[in-house]
Amino acid sequence: MAYFDGNWDVDKYREEHESDQHWLLRKAFMERWKYFYSEERLVCLARVFTNIGFLGCKYPMEIMQEVSALSKELIALQYNSDRALLLAAWCEHPETRPT
Repeated sequence: MAYFDGNWDVDKYREEHESDQHWLLRKAFMERWKYFYSEERLVCLARVFTNIGFLGCKYPMEIMQEVSALSKELIALQYNSDRALLLAAWCEHPETRPT
């Protein structure tokens, strides 16, 4: 895996309207992976991650699988709640998500 310059400020990506819950999860995702992805790509993946979990968005299977793989560790270590476990399951198997 390639390494990237992670010396950028994650906090600059917090949106004014974003709740603390959404922001803390998205921030943790970016902090965990900021040395493994370009800033632009990681910001996008972090947004996808929270969009899946909080808004019920769906994405192409390849993206869902990538986000699932990146989020498993984070969910297990920092956000071990029923909602987080559902998020991980829905990322991995989006067909199980209620419509």
